[in-house]
Amino acid sequence: MNPSTTSTPRPVPSAARHALAGVGVLVTGLLFGVVTLFLPAVLPFPPFRDIGGSSALWCAVTLGVGAALARFRTGFVLPAGALFLVASVVGYYGFVVAVFPGPTTLADVDRWLLPAWAWLVAAGLAGPILALTGTFLVRDVPRWLRLGALGLLGAVFVAESLRVLVDEVTLALSPVPMPPDDGSRLWWYADQAVQAVAGLLLTVLASRRKADRLPALGVVLLMAVVWSAGIDLVWDLLMPPT
Repeated sequence: MNPSTTSTPRPVPSAARHALAGVGVLVTGLLFGVVTLFLPAVLPFPPFRDIGGSSALWCAVTLGVGAALARFRTGFVLPAGALFLVASVVGYYGFVVAVFPGPTTLADVDRWLLPAWAWLVAAGLAGPILALTGTFLVRDVPRWLRLGALGLLGAVFVAESLRVLVDEVTLALSPVPMPPDDGSRLWWYADQAVQAVAGLLLTVLASRRKADRLPALGVVLLMAVVWSAGIDLVWDLLMPPT
């Protein structure tokens, strides 16, 4: 066997590095949750404000966390993904309640407690899946797993735009007349276009092999449909219409 053709396996991180990584995931999640509160105000509108407050951004960052933890065992990555997203939700709603106390915030339970519960459940379910998928962007895995990870990275953004497109088509076909447009809808469409372009661009940039880029873009479109339908189903289960 030619030694030059063999790859030396990377050493598994020690227990201390696992503990340090766990603390880092927790702190990063809390800080990310707080930062996302201010992104819509910082990013220019139009056409970038929606992407700052989009759940797609949370999903993409969780995929990035998984990629950063690719050297760790899967048994660590799975709970780390859940920890990151749960900590993000806690940081988001915890900061709101802590900084804006009083009857306006604390007494309006339906405004923050119920959404927080729903997002915590969603974080616990989606976090491990997203983090593990993120490792496929870095690990030496079969091509179908790599394309799936690239596709999901772009699909979380494209799905947001797809849901808006479906809503718009539904409204257009509805017999109920739409109110006159004052120009704001055009900027709203621009926001959605930015999200879709961001998803496609991230997919291309995250691809380490040129041969994967075009197939990955096709996977993005397919997974965007599945992801959009899945989000609607989960949301209906967690927050049923009243």
